[in-house]
Amino acid sequence: MEEYEMAEIAAYNSAFHSARALLFAKGYVERSHYCLGLALKYLYKERDKILELINTFDKIRLSRHNIQYGGLLVSREEAEFVVGFAEEFLRVAREELGIV
Repeated sequence: MEEYEMAEIAAYNSAFHSARALLFAKGYVERSHYCLGLALKYLYKERDKILELINTFDKIRLSRHNIQYGGLLVSREEAEFVVGFAEEFLRVAREELGIV
């Protein structure tokens, strides 16, 4: 039996740090995973692509919480989705921040 929970948690952590970079660029620091998403939704409300990613990030945040604290199991497909999402979020965050 394969276990993909750690892959999803690691990919979420990558996306979390991309989100933090976007927040830091606006002069703020995060106080919680939940508040990070709320702040970014407000700060980037005019940026459709970033807002879309932040909405997905928030759903993945809930999944990560259920994995880490509730013992939720993860399928290969879900883990692959989150890894791909983290890569896309990093790419878009780098573009937004002018880091090529």
